[in-house]
Amino acid sequence: MTQPHFLQTLQRHTSNPLLTIEDITWDYKKKRSIMFPSVIDMSDKLDNSIDRYYMYLASHGGREIGFATAPTLEGPWTMQKEAVLHIDNCPAVKGHLSSPEIIYYNNRFILYYHGGCPPEVLEEQNRRMPTHYYRRIQNSGAATSTDGIHFDIHPDPLLLPITTPDHWRAATNMYLRVVPTENGCHGFFMTMSREEADYNNETKKLPKEQRRGRPHPTSIGHAYSPDGLDWTLDETGAILTAEEIYGEHQRIRHIGCTLIDDTHILATYSCFANINATFESIFAATLQINGQAVRPVHKHGTILTPQGEWEKQNVRDPFPIFHDKKLYLYYAGGGEKGIGLAISA
Repeated sequence: MTQPHFLQTLQRHTSNPLLTIEDITWDYKKKRSIMFPSVIDMSDKLDNSIDRYYMYLASHGGREIGFATAPTLEGPWTMQKEAVLHIDNCPAVKGHLSSPEIIYYNNRFILYYHGGCPPEVLEEQNRRMPTHYYRRIQNSGAATSTDGIHFDIHPDPLLLPITTPDHWRAATNMYLRVVPTENGCHGFFMTMSREEADYNNETKKLPKEQRRGRPHPTSIGHAYSPDGLDWTLDETGAILTAEEIYGEHQRIRHIGCTLIDDTHILATYSCFANINATFESIFAATLQINGQAVRPVHKHGTILTPQGEWEKQNVRDPFPIFHDKKLYLYYAGGGEKGIGLAISA
């Protein structure tokens, strides 16, 4: 499938990076990083928003989720001092709090996040249906709000339990992105097949020097929800996996999605672009909505490769949003040291 015009004409914003690790106001725990931008237009949702646009952000292994605001999609972006979520208030996860995703659905904001899976959550999963084992189970959660700043925690973990004995994947789920539609929400998350989990578990047993050269394969799963909180897993298999024919190597890391029209979703995702996993680019695909399912997949190949001093060898965490018939693609670059933006012509 040929690339749509809005993918062929992406150009970086002249003010990149829009935000850097120097702007962080939240508890990043040990290592400063800024990643997983999620942007929402507040103009038709709030009467007294700080600015028209809010961007939710986190650190990779941090303890809080923060947000920035701007009058336009291009900025300037101002980091707000108040964090919107702290791990101590999120029983669905432990260890770290990351990957914020914001949507507005049924007259409320829903903020998604992930972290390590608490033992009691995994125990409940295994009580209901024993899962395929992966040594580092991660889990997703959600919180709801009427103003986009003060959130009430949804009590239950998301995307669990697995309920079919022949499930295709390990229980781990993370980096959830959600596309709301008139007929429910489609969720896309990083996970791994049973075969990928077995391979990664074997890798962990090897000496450190032998682990470096082995891939760490992951894939993207899909789920459907009528309200954004109660999810049904798609057990037909992965929606996206890395395919070398498209220049994708080893694993798909993080995904970002938006509606193209009523029946098609634009999926952008980061993946290693060389066999040695030293170079990370952003790729794209089109998904077709068919009721509660999304099939087939049409891949478009690479749409953004790292360049310049600040991006170094990787761009990841894409978040696409359309405005005035243009695609705005936010991303993290330089080992999650800053947030960049590319805009279509």
